[in-house]
Amino acid sequence: MLVRVRSKEGTHRIEVNLTDDIIVLRNKIAAELKIIDPSTITVSDQPNAGATPMDSLSGKTLSELNVKHGDLLYVGFAEAAPAPTANKTSTVVQDAVDDYLDTQTGLIKRDKDTKFCKHASNGMCDYCMPLEPFDPAYLEEHKIKSMSFHAYLRKLGAHEKKQGTNYITLPSLEEPSYKVKTNCSSGHPPWPASICTKCQPSAITLQRQTFRIVDHVEFASGTIIDKFIDYWRNTGLQRFGYMYGRYEPYSEVPLGIKAVVEVIYEPPQEGDSEGLKLDSPIEGEKRADEMAAACGLQRVGMIYTDLTDDGTDKGTVLCKRHIDSYFFSSQECQFAAVMQQKYPNATKYSSTGTFGSKFVTCVISGNEENNIDVSSYQVSNTCVGMVDADIVEPSVEPGIMRVKEPTSERYIPEVFFKYKNEYNLVVQKDAKPSFPVEYLLVNATHGFPVKATPMFSSSNRFAIENRVGQFAQDAGKLHRHLQSGKLVDLASDFHFLLFVRSMGVLNDNDEMTLLVRVALLHKEEDAQHLEQTPGWQTLMSILKESAGSSSRGGGGSGGGGSSGGGASGGASAIAPWTCRHCTFLNTHGDENCEMCGLPMG
Repeated sequence: MLVRVRSKEGTHRIEVNLTDDIIVLRNKIAAELKIIDPSTITVSDQPNAGATPMDSLSGKTLSELNVKHGDLLYVGFAEAAPAPTANKTSTVVQDAVDDYLDTQTGLIKRDKDTKFCKHASNGMCDYCMPLEPFDPAYLEEHKIKSMSFHAYLRKLGAHEKKQGTNYITLPSLEEPSYKVKTNCSSGHPPWPASICTKCQPSAITLQRQTFRIVDHVEFASGTIIDKFIDYWRNTGLQRFGYMYGRYEPYSEVPLGIKAVVEVIYEPPQEGDSEGLKLDSPIEGEKRADEMAAACGLQRVGMIYTDLTDDGTDKGTVLCKRHIDSYFFSSQECQFAAVMQQKYPNATKYSSTGTFGSKFVTCVISGNEENNIDVSSYQVSNTCVGMVDADIVEPSVEPGIMRVKEPTSERYIPEVFFKYKNEYNLVVQKDAKPSFPVEYLLVNATHGFPVKATPMFSSSNRFAIENRVGQFAQDAGKLHRHLQSGKLVDLASDFHFLLFVRSMGVLNDNDEMTLLVRVALLHKEEDAQHLEQTPGWQTLMSILKESAGSSSRGGGGSGGGGSSGGGASGGASAIAPWTCRHCTFLNTHGDENCEMCGLPMG
């Protein structure tokens, strides 16, 4: 028979027999409602009256208790106490810059107003008292479009002062989720079979995000951008790269954060004059992350070019991104949202331990003066949530984002956005089927330090990875690079370090660590110690052998004897082989590796 059971979780139907003990019904109720402690379950035939613990009725059958088919029973139970939130958030490892800003008050100091302040020099009044870091008048006066993340925390009251500089942290951040809940407690079949107000996402009203996680992007030196753009200057092909650096406080914005970029790593890609295509992530990106971590850096964002020469031969480019076209396309928005979700921002002020992202996107394109310029963006948390829930998709028109059509497998909530009409009134409009991209963007500033002190300061730059043709890395270029100066200077180049590590000759634990010390600290004694290690001597022997074989190969090809032709014919008949230095599979029939340039033997 079926017995109906009603609780605060809804109504459920339990199948039992008349001869079953009441404990059998109790256990089935506990399993259906996922009750941790079944001994706390009470039962009654009336709502909110006469509740009896089911354990006290043990030994009696349902028939003896006069429970019949279709009866409605009212049950109650005690929920398990949730774990203290502080214990969960205390284990979150924040970035060092967040820990530092947590200790700062963020108050904006003001001098004594000579006109309105009538008190003594050691007094304070409304005209000279410090302002909060989120003060709207201050932000507007200094043309700060969005408050910083830690100023936003102060506005929410996430910090409550206790004694001195000790703070009680109250998790108050929650990222938006627009997915249908699959474990709804109302008792109905999961969506798409059924849906209720508990499990369906609420309507979305798009509006500009008032805060930003990263306020500024600072390139450690102009050379970093110049070397990145050089590939477009020489080939006309667009280029993409990941930015590695660190996060530091930014004094121009109250409690601000800046991303300091020290190097740009270029992953495998296929460039074109109108765009580019990224290859699937490979071992090279993992090596770049590990090398950056060894140098104390982390991935802080991505950068790519969108440049077109204007044909004047003056070094100027077309301005394609402006107020009458778009600044950041819908396709770029979706890509940025995916990357920001991949690199979440750790914070102890969220119950989940993460909120937003510090991952920034930089676009190099032409400005209104037709000069090459950098623009920095993030997308809002709302954009990340909508992309994650598969609600939006890029449009053919770059400045427009489309709302997808609902299907049996995709639930689309109501989406609205607000704007000022011709009468200067704020009105709300349905965002279906499309809406402007600007509602999803968060702008960040960029710049260069007044006095550049980059981490990698080699005066002789090594070739950059994953470029082709004359710009490609190979053993010959590495050999010439090491012959062009002192190791303490030449080693201070991230691309050099990455290529040496990819060869697999130096020991990661000792010799590669020592090479990184030489690159960062520039100590002559470290360089001398490295040159005496077995791995470095092996590397130099390989490079000398490679340089010698290259010169012999060049001389043979220049000769006109039959032996030259025989060597050429023999090389073309070589079967595919795996390089013992970089593990690349060569199929071109040459004795030198196509990837690293080292000989097969």
